[in-house]
Amino acid sequence: TQDAIHTALHFLASHEFPLHRVGDSSEENIRTLTQVHAFATFYKMPILANEVYRTLRVLVNKAAHLASAVFDECSKSIKLAGMQDNVKRNELKEYVFDSIREKPEEFLIVGGLKYLSPESIEKIICDQEIDVDEITMFHILFTWIREGPGEREDRLKVAKSL
Repeated sequence: TQDAIHTALHFLASHEFPLHRVGDSSEENIRTLTQVHAFATFYKMPILANEVYRTLRVLVNKAAHLASAVFDECSKSIKLAGMQDNVKRNELKEYVFDSIREKPEEFLIVGGLKYLSPESIEKIICDQEIDVDEITMFHILFTWIREGPGEREDRLKVAKSL
């Protein structure tokens, strides 16, 4: 987005993020910073990528449910860039996916499901490494049907296909 490009250019010119980006834990800011990370990774700007990675980790550690927004935005960015969706190729996505796998209740059920697109919830539900029992997995899917983005009927179709 334009905000992501502006943020990246600001960092490249000053070696710091705009102040409003550092402590803002809104979904919009999280997605913008994730886009900056994708931009920096794609164009091989490791200093920018590392700084965004560090900033996002701090924000996610303060508000665990934001990991879902990062995961979803990483998936979208990888798809837009035409890159293969391999978690190991993106350390940010790997970090948030590992966090979600370890504590899915904390990262998903407590507010994180509203950020997940159908593609992202499918990746999480079908993941073989996620540490949940079947009842918790059902609860995750049921909660996503109620709270996820888009139309409820569309979410229900996705859930039935899983």
